[in-house]
Amino acid sequence: ILPKSLEKRGGEIFHRLSVSLANLRYWLEPWFKALDMEFETISNVLQHVHAIMLRIELREVMDSVSLAFNPVQPRARAAMSRCTVRYCQRAKAHYGKHFLVARAGRIIVPMVQKFGTTSLRQKIAPWFAGFDGPLAFAVFVLACMGLLTMYSAGFDHGTRFQEHARNMLIAAIIMFMVAQIPPQRLMALAVPLYLMGVALLVAVAIFGLTKKGARRWLNIGVTIQPSEILKIAMPLMLAWWFQKREGQLRPLDFVVAGLLLAAPVGLILRQPDLGTSLLVLAAGLSVILFAGMSWKLVVPPVLVGLVGIVLLVVFEPSLCAEGARWPVLHDYQQQRICTLLDPSRDPLGKGFHIIQGMIAIGSGGVLGAGFMQGTQTHLEFIPERTTDFIFAVYSEEFGLLGNLLLLGAFLFLILRGMAIALIAPTLFSRLLASSITMIFFTYAFVNMGMVSGILPVVGVPLPFISYGGTAMVTLGLAVGILMSISNSKRLVQS
Repeated sequence: ILPKSLEKRGGEIFHRLSVSLANLRYWLEPWFKALDMEFETISNVLQHVHAIMLRIELREVMDSVSLAFNPVQPRARAAMSRCTVRYCQRAKAHYGKHFLVARAGRIIVPMVQKFGTTSLRQKIAPWFAGFDGPLAFAVFVLACMGLLTMYSAGFDHGTRFQEHARNMLIAAIIMFMVAQIPPQRLMALAVPLYLMGVALLVAVAIFGLTKKGARRWLNIGVTIQPSEILKIAMPLMLAWWFQKREGQLRPLDFVVAGLLLAAPVGLILRQPDLGTSLLVLAAGLSVILFAGMSWKLVVPPVLVGLVGIVLLVVFEPSLCAEGARWPVLHDYQQQRICTLLDPSRDPLGKGFHIIQGMIAIGSGGVLGAGFMQGTQTHLEFIPERTTDFIFAVYSEEFGLLGNLLLLGAFLFLILRGMAIALIAPTLFSRLLASSITMIFFTYAFVNMGMVSGILPVVGVPLPFISYGGTAMVTLGLAVGILMSISNSKRLVQS
């Protein structure tokens, strides 16, 4: 791409340049075809080319042309290194105003660049060029809200605020690193990550650590919670499965997907950990649903669930009577549901969390009590105010308007995630992006619902707001995957 003025001023050199570029393109085609087993199209090869730089000087401008390729894939790197063409060895001591930088088909002009030197900004620009701006903005807004709320809720809670900021920094680094990995590489990690997660869950069931009556942790030199791995490994595995079955889906494939989902969910429920099992279940079911599962198979379970909720409300006095036992759930899970239906049954015990959360939300009013002015928070009426019930802290201090802003930020994040999934280049990318987005929705919906008294109290944090190192790392990994898919979509289109 050259200006008309350069064409007129250097017709002969311009002609040689055009012929050379055409020959180079013809010479590279066999290498593109040789890489076809690893990349789906030539466009997918080009997405791994970090920069194509054209340095042109005609008389007083430049006297050289150089094309440099720096792809990510090892095979592509080896091939492209043999394809590098140097038309001129040295340039004159002039500067070029027509220095064009092309990255994956996107031209950034104009730039004034001395031949052979690169600024720091140019060196780091390719790493951030693929970031999805709207998605990054939504995450930034939520992170700022989280830091603000955590400072108010945890300023007298030891080093909770500093640790929260540290967790956010670690999540940001992980997001940045994962965003550089193409979806093809993520798909290759699906099966090993899933098998490793299930194996660790089995290890937890055999010799895991027990805390507060739940066996959820494993000591492998450091204490980890393997169920967190399945929040990402589960959608990766199911998206990989349906990608392999693309174009030849049968009802049996959905049965296999259901079994792949049931194994880890059952192991997590056995720990017991209702909150994490719900998140893994929601992530897996969203993949199955978006893969093309018939609505005829979806509607009946939904209707049965609605009928069950109605019957539970109607027969609550007898079902929650003293001595009544439900065969499916653990005792503490049964008590949480009964407390949700009637928190006044035990206002100073099991119903204390729900009652205080609703009081804090209601006391915030329209405008809120003000930053660090919440009485329910700072008089320590709100239990777990830095983790599961931090939404009550936020609602009390920022009121209805603050809640609308928070809901708007989450809605924007979810809609952007779905937009990325809608135009993703492959079935694997579409299913993975939509499932990751539904994880954010489930996180926010369950946490806000339980604090508001709409859902039973389960251990589900509010994304980017609640304190928690493992959950924050998982969220950073999820956002990084969305960034990777968005980047691949943009580069394939260009």
